[in-house]
Amino acid sequence: MAFDFTNLIRPERREAFRRRLDAERREMARLYALPDRWLAQELLRLAREIRANVPGLARPDGQGSGYNSFALWQLVPEIARRLGAPLGPHEATDYDLKTASPKELRRAAGYAFNWIDRDYLKPAKKDEADLCPVGVLFHGIANGSPIAMALDRIAPPGPEADDYVARHVREISRARGHEVVSSWHPGLQDMPEPAADMDGAAFSF
Repeated sequence: MAFDFTNLIRPERREAFRRRLDAERREMARLYALPDRWLAQELLRLAREIRANVPGLARPDGQGSGYNSFALWQLVPEIARRLGAPLGPHEATDYDLKTASPKELRRAAGYAFNWIDRDYLKPAKKDEADLCPVGVLFHGIANGSPIAMALDRIAPPGPEADDYVARHVREISRARGHEVVSSWHPGLQDMPEPAADMDGAAFSF
């Protein structure tokens, strides 16, 4: 039987936390099912909303330098552009990223996932159950990430060890008892079907 880690949370926060987990799961399933163009539009909408709410990122040359600015002005818009979305001024202007190969683009995304400063980007929380654009756009790869979903469509994962996104999905799918895959899908959030032994009896690992 799966352990419910939300029982470790204080009772007064537990229900709100569970509602947020459920909302995140529904949102990732919705994004996963979108056609390319609409997923691209969602990426841009989220990136623009975050930029508008963080003073240092309102301009591409603002105070929010480093991976925060790179991810929200360059990487996410470039992924959206390759998926078919029209861009606005100053979005995806980095020449090296615009000319990057699929493998190079995946490598850049891995750096962003590792170095993005979510605390800098997130506004003050109003409700534990609320979804925020930062939590959606930079959702954990193992639990569904719209950036990784879009990346998999335009730059399919390979076996390379330096592909952080694909490697992480392989590790978590194996750890959860699923068939080992390099691209996330909503089924990875479910308990795997129990295998059957030689006598036909069900068992699980």
